[in-house]
Amino acid sequence: MTKDAPVSQYRWVPYPALSSGELNELAAYPRILQKLLRVRGVSTRREAEVFLTRNGSLYDPLDRERGMKNMPKAVQMIWNAVDRGERIAVYGDYDVDGITASTILVQLLQKIGASDVISYIPDRFEEGYGLNKDALKTLSDAGIQLVITVDCGIRSNEEADFARELGLELIISDHHEPGEIIPGADAVICAKQPGDNYPEKNLAGVGVAYKIAEAVLEARPQVWFEARDWADIAAIGTVADIVPMSEENRALVKDGLRRLRNQPRYAIQALAEVGGFRTAEISTQTIGFGIAPRLNAPGRLDKASLSFELMMSEKLSDARTLAEEIDLKNTERKNLTAMIQKKADESIPKEKIPTIICFRDKDFNMGIVGLGAARLSEAYYRPSIIGAQGETETRASCRSIDEFSMIEALDTINEKYPGLLKKYGGHRKAAGLTVENENWDEFVSRVTEYAEAKLAGMQLVPTKYYDMELTSAYADLDLVDLLEQLEPLGEGNPEPLFVFRNLKVQHARRIGKDLNHLKVMFAGDGGRLIDGVGFGQSAWCDWFKDHDRVDVLCRLEKNTYRDETKLQLQIVDLREP
Repeated sequence: MTKDAPVSQYRWVPYPALSSGELNELAAYPRILQKLLRVRGVSTRREAEVFLTRNGSLYDPLDRERGMKNMPKAVQMIWNAVDRGERIAVYGDYDVDGITASTILVQLLQKIGASDVISYIPDRFEEGYGLNKDALKTLSDAGIQLVITVDCGIRSNEEADFARELGLELIISDHHEPGEIIPGADAVICAKQPGDNYPEKNLAGVGVAYKIAEAVLEARPQVWFEARDWADIAAIGTVADIVPMSEENRALVKDGLRRLRNQPRYAIQALAEVGGFRTAEISTQTIGFGIAPRLNAPGRLDKASLSFELMMSEKLSDARTLAEEIDLKNTERKNLTAMIQKKADESIPKEKIPTIICFRDKDFNMGIVGLGAARLSEAYYRPSIIGAQGETETRASCRSIDEFSMIEALDTINEKYPGLLKKYGGHRKAAGLTVENENWDEFVSRVTEYAEAKLAGMQLVPTKYYDMELTSAYADLDLVDLLEQLEPLGEGNPEPLFVFRNLKVQHARRIGKDLNHLKVMFAGDGGRLIDGVGFGQSAWCDWFKDHDRVDVLCRLEKNTYRDETKLQLQIVDLREP
């Protein structure tokens, strides 16, 4: 009797085939590239040209027809405040998007001659997200005359009215979805508000700040600097906030990556030293896994101002000191996340994984529970709600899967059981909520009941969409070079995945410290050998003793060893043919 194949981890689904019209539009490009472009929303020659060749800003924020609504007024307010020597505050959010947006505007204001400009980043634990009245009163009492928000404020109607009562001038710049009524600030910059004709609707908060910098300097050009000097910072915030990597976002990130690699500022050099990466090789993956988590860590555990100070560093020695402190915070953040995952994992019955994972603990940190929920949702492919239990209430973060809308679940529970939820908000894949401790058990019962009804009969397995099936004859280093034209990768522009059917396994062995990874040699067409590596895939080694054919879902990459570069399949999943 031969051993059964290990269970495939994903459902494999191909992207739709190209239509004849789409083929005609993209006929100038190789057939494989045509398919890759179309999957990423590129369907015309003009879109392909922008996607593959353009970098930097694509649209003028002051254009009369397609500029950002209220941008001329905001620019005039900023220059008036600078000319009059007024005190200015940039009010940002405590995540990477808010920190980088704050950095751009504070540095811009300093460079154009603002005599007194400060950054204000609210405390996650004491103040929560966005504008708040106490902060506005504090700023007013300190003599601030103009407040500019970044990455927040588009739903702060009461706070905008309060700012007016205090005599504060207020510019709101944000990228989130507005409510039915736009706040009554002196100027509101948000491409998603009614009547805004700006072509790019998916800028991150830092992208909006970058466009403000462009507009300010377009109104009064400066000799020694330009908005592109902050493209590197815009790239960091854009990638970290997981906005679509298309159109202007993609162009800005491409420009920013070039600057990060060739002209890294002190903050990036210091982060590279503690993170163990080379600035010359910075990619969107470096930002997503090396830079962003570190910049986020202080705000999750204490105060985000530490990361802002790092980004503002004017000396390498200062940047190194701050980066080392931030790296310690990041290590603490990882340890706390692992603790949450371990405690919650121990509570889950492995013989029957619950339809929705709900867990809380007095030892959980409120700034970390979202990361714990994300880890659990990914590990079990279930909606997850993880709470930090306080003295009287539990504040929880929720993460979900493709088949389940978290905000729809919370809306339904709030409607059917008024008062059960003290506060909540979010969207389909992520949400936050507050519930009185005495109501936690009932909430868990209700949300479990809802989830079981909603997901009844579904096979809950994560899906991996692949670009196309290939034969080994098409797999070579030239194809990898072609794939590099798709970079930078990110939300809406995923790393290309391919399927090879019925590949012959020439040799396989376990590798890694714990021998849990797989190293395999495939024999392709004509006997050509192709290397493959599968992280966490070593269980297939035993099966390969009795079988020599397998279907492979993988990425294509270059592997250089001893000055020799070869094609390598980075295995995502395997399946019995």
